[in-house]
Amino acid sequence: MPWCPNCKLEYVEGVKICPDCKTALVDSLEDTEGEDSFEFSDEYNAAEEQVENAMSTYFPELSEEEREDMLANLKQGALIPKYKSVQDSYTEHKSGAMSLMLIGILGVAFVVLNALKIISLPAGFSSTLTTVVMGALFLIFLASGIFSSVKASKLKSKADEEKALIDKVVDFVRSRKKSGAYPTCKEEDGFEFDYIKLTETVVKDVEDNFSDLEPGFAYYVVDRFASEVLDED
Repeated sequence: MPWCPNCKLEYVEGVKICPDCKTALVDSLEDTEGEDSFEFSDEYNAAEEQVENAMSTYFPELSEEEREDMLANLKQGALIPKYKSVQDSYTEHKSGAMSLMLIGILGVAFVVLNALKIISLPAGFSSTLTTVVMGALFLIFLASGIFSSVKASKLKSKADEEKALIDKVVDFVRSRKKSGAYPTCKEEDGFEFDYIKLTETVVKDVEDNFSDLEPGFAYYVVDRFASEVLDED
């Protein structure tokens, strides 16, 4: 099965390019052990050329050096590890568990009521074999729901810890911004360009002041939760 050397994700046979980072997949991660970088695919290089053309069109006031810096920042963004939120995983498992358990309970109840002749299946679906198969299917739904519920309960404490850390990082960014540690983005100087550099500065600041953060966590928090803080006057 092909693997992405950057995201470390496995894909089904036939997939040649990672849909997230646009790099070519390899047959085994062992082929990339010890490497610190990867080559961009032809598709990514074509997209890079389009970005360069767009920057020349929409940011004509920028110098060649500034456009190169912006492109480098954009490329660096493509290399940022994808952080999977524990809270998102918890929500997904909890929601899935409730749905599966509800279907399973209602299905098992329906099969039991049918066995007791309280209700009847439509004509053609009333055989014993059909009833057994349906019962087994709904029991699988119920068991899957219980399994997801157990997994969600295990994630709950980790999700709470993640939420506390996110709040701590956001408060840190807010205090640093109020102290004037971060530059102000000015529209006349190219707001979008400055904001990219600002985000990079804040992410590095967070990583320098918080130890043992998971890869991509600082960027995830700054981009998803601290952006409003950075926009505050």
